[in-house]
Parts: sequence; structure tokens; C-alpha cells
Amino acid sequence: MDNFYNETRPVIENGKLVFISNGGSRAFIGIRQVRKTVKELEGKGNLRPSSLATLELYRAGIALWEANR
Repeated sequence: MDNFYNETRPVIENGKLVFISNGGSRAFIGIRQVRKTVKELEGKGNLRPSSLATLELYRAGIALWEANR
């Protein structure tokens, strides 16, 4: 069962890529690190559901970043 606080979304704040949860926590992960992590995860096989969720979240963050350039 999904929890309300498990929802995270990417946003651009002050020119930085930030991931915000519905609980209010912020993860300041740079675009370079996000791209590096996506590349690493795409190179692996048999990812766990949590890794797949992270991959999709980071892909959404990259798409948001590119749309705002």
C-alpha cells in the first residue's frame, strides 16, 4: 500500500534540481549526480522495485531540467 508521504516529485528551485516529498523533506541532488545515477541504474539488470521507482523519478527530474533550460 502506498503512503501519502512516499510521494516524491522533482522541482526546480533557484535554478537547482530538488526532489520534494509530500511530507516536506527536500533532497538537493545535483543534475550531474542524477544523470550519473540514471546511467548506472540503466546499465544494471533485474532492478528491485525501489530502484525502478528511483530511476523513474530521476528520469522525470532530468526531463523537467531539460524542459526548463
